[in-house]
Amino acid sequence: MSAPAISDASARVVRDYLRAKDGQLPLLFSRVFSPHGRFVATYDFPAPFEDAGPREGLDAVTELFRKMGERCENIVTVVPVETARESESTLQTQWVVAMTTRSGQGGFVGWGTYRWTFESDGQRARELAVRFEGMAPLSVAEAPALLGDFMDLPHPWCTGAEISEASSSMRSLGPLRMWLDAPMRGAGCSSAA
Repeated sequence: MSAPAISDASARVVRDYLRAKDGQLPLLFSRVFSPHGRFVATYDFPAPFEDAGPREGLDAVTELFRKMGERCENIVTVVPVETARESESTLQTQWVVAMTTRSGQGGFVGWGTYRWTFESDGQRARELAVRFEGMAPLSVAEAPALLGDFMDLPHPWCTGAEISEASSSMRSLGPLRMWLDAPMRGAGCSSAA
């Protein structure tokens, strides 16, 4: 898998964010967000997590992901390399995540867009706006095979075609595959949301 056509600094921030979030490594968020960094999530459907409001500051962002880690595990997020679009201090990409709940009641697959805004030196994020555009439940029976296929993908950068192939055994993920085949939409997510 080739690296995305973006700066090394931006690629590193995305990689460290996914390592911190998926691997539940809260100390790593200090390499991702500036001390006054902001995290904003918007949903095209009812939010799967409680209290989806914006988080202001590194401590608040880190605490949000600590709480997510109390409820979720086996988190695997991949980013279709061909969707990376960088200009000046911003980066936009699509993303796909699969995870299970610690309660043992299955999990979900979600997909959407990231819009990163970086500090002037490009080393950390001033804001990450995450838009959830789709979601499908993941049953206890489906989770091991799907997560195994996702864990076999190049991480975090892979192609949309590889994600489609990894999800092809689940008919319920047809909307994900259709979304991956569609051209990336304009601004995707807004920091004003």
